[in-house]
Parts: sequence; C-alpha cells; structure tokens
Amino acid sequence: MLLPLHRIDYMINKIPNGRYVKSMRKSAFSTCSGRRFRRRLPALVCILVFLLLLTHSATIQDYVQDGIRLWGYSVLPALFPLIILSRFFIHYHVPETLTELTGKMFGKDHILSDTFPLILLGLASGFPMGAIFLRHYYEKGILSKAAAEKLLPLCSFVSPMFLLGYVHTLCFGDIRAAGGMLHLSAPSILTQEEWRLMLICLYLPLLILYVLFIVKNEYGGRLAAKVNQRQHIKINMILSKPDSAACQPSPGMAAGADITSALSISDIWTSSLETIFIIGIYVMLFSILFGLVRETALSRFLPLQFLLSSLEITTGCQFLIGLTTIGSKIKVLLLILALEFGGICSLAQIAGVLDGCGLSLDTYLKSKLLCCIMAVGLYIIL
Repeated sequence: MLLPLHRIDYMINKIPNGRYVKSMRKSAFSTCSGRRFRRRLPALVCILVFLLLLTHSATIQDYVQDGIRLWGYSVLPALFPLIILSRFFIHYHVPETLTELTGKMFGKDHILSDTFPLILLGLASGFPMGAIFLRHYYEKGILSKAAAEKLLPLCSFVSPMFLLGYVHTLCFGDIRAAGGMLHLSAPSILTQEEWRLMLICLYLPLLILYVLFIVKNEYGGRLAAKVNQRQHIKINMILSKPDSAACQPSPGMAAGADITSALSISDIWTSSLETIFIIGIYVMLFSILFGLVRETALSRFLPLQFLLSSLEITTGCQFLIGLTTIGSKIKVLLLILALEFGGICSLAQIAGVLDGCGLSLDTYLKSKLLCCIMAVGLYIIL
C-alpha cells in the first residue's frame, strides 16, 4: 500500500532526524534565493545607473570630463609607455633573462631566482604592469598557482614614479602641477623626514611579507606544482593548436619571414591599446562614483572620506590632501592606507588583466589588508 506524499512528509518530520530534514530544506531555499539574487543583481545595478543618469545627468557629465582629463593628462602619459615596454619585455623574454641572472647569483633551484625578478619588475612598474608580469610567469609555468596568488599583492603596488612625482608634489604643496585638475596651492603637510618615514611604512610591509613567503615556502612542493602546471599548459597548447593551413604564409609575404614574430609585434600594439583604454574606462567609472558619493551629506564623515580616497588612487590622494576638516597627521595616516591598498579601481584593473587565467583575488585582498595594518602600526610606532 502506497502512502500519500503529504503523509510520508508528516512521518519524516516526526522522526528524530526531522529537524535535520527541515534545516536541509531551509538551507536549500536560502541557497536558491542567494543564486537568484546574484543573477538579478546586475540588472538591478543597470536600472539604478539608468535612474542616476536621468536624475544627476549634469553631475555625471562633469565627473566624466574629470575622469577623461585625469586619464589623458596623468594616467596615459605615465602608464602607456610602461605598458608597451612590459609587452616588449615579455615578447623578448626579458623576465626569463632576469631569472637566469638571478639563478646564477642565488642558485638555479633557489626560490629567489624565480620570484625576485618578478618583485623587482612589479615594484618598478606599478599598477597593473606587475599583474601583467605575474600572469606571464604563471602561464609559463615558472610559478605555481598558490605562489602566484601569494606574490600578486607584493608585485602590485604604486610605482615609484607615482610616489616621487605625483604624491610628493601633492604633499609638498603644489597641487596645480600634480594633476592639472585643481588650480591652487596648499601648504606642505610633510617634512622631508616625515616623507621618508611614510616611504618606509609603505614598503616595509611588502618586504616583511616577501621574507615570510620565502621562509615558509617548501621548494619541493612548489617544484612539483610547477612541473604539473607546465604539463597542463603544454596539453592546452596542443589541444588549441590551429590548423596548419591557417599558419601558411600569404602569397604577398616575403619568403623566410618570421610569421609568429610579426603577429606578436602587432599584438603588442593592440593589447597595449586595449589595456590602456580599459584602464581609462575604469578611471572614468570610478570618477563618476566618486562624484556621486561626494555630493551626498555622508561625505563629511571620516570613514566615508577614506572610502572616497580608496575608490581611485589618483583622485583619492588629491581629495585627501585637499581636506580641511582633519589634521595633517590624520591626512598622512589616511594617505598611507590609501596608497598601501592601491584603490578599488586598481583592483578592478588587476582583475581585468588576470581575467581568464584562473587566479583568485582572495589572497590579494587578505594580504593588502595585512599590509595596511602593518603600515599603520609602523607609522604609529615610528
């Protein structure tokens, strides 16, 4: 005799494990609701942006112009040559050459031979070139996935040119020369000793994390991961290899020309332009968000002021220096936090550079948070 479904459900709920069944149902319902919300969230954001365009069109136009000026006058001249140079570095195997040189210095199997050139290139180039070099190291099988995710926050940092050129100019009073967006001068908020202290607080946490990475790393496990990754990459290259007919030279091409090299050189220009224009879009979007939040009354509160400075690092530094409601010590502290974190816009740029390679940003966020805590602690202690 078959029992009705509602009778079976009643009997299950009466047994001692009935609570477990009900909790499983609630868990499944909450999971489905969460997935449904995540699917609808982009549509809700698009509707919200459309409403903002209708109600704040003049404000949005002003900050779009500010974002384009910021990109054209500050970001493009500083980053575009470095982006092209980083592509040429990768094309002509400069990272591998540096790895060979450090291998001769520290030993071929030493972890410094693989990681030190990456850290050096990343810190010298700044956002997002460090992520470009790291992706190259990862896809070539030089670094395992775990090692690449741990090194990402260490090689993704503001460039020395940004610190010495833009931030130094802001801190010592000539805002007009720094960005071209504010035509005023402000008193210096730092002395030379305090400037050197700020640089120590910015770079020392990165050095500490790098030393900890070297100490905690087990080379045998990393080597095994590298070998497995290289095999996986080779398999993917074989599976995605184009047909031989597509690789034949065109009749008009000179005999003996290096087709792969020619295509790679062409790709350098297109990929560099794509990267710099994507950065420009991010700068413009975060400039709009910065302006909309700044127009609200909540922007008077200190936590939201720090959030504003963390949206886009160039505008954020200028915003912090221009604040008149807080003292110079608090300004420097917030400036250290903003520079150490790098800004949400920089995070979006890194995510765009790493798109499709399978690296997670969870370790990046945790390490950046730890660096911010150490930087603040160093500034308070010193």
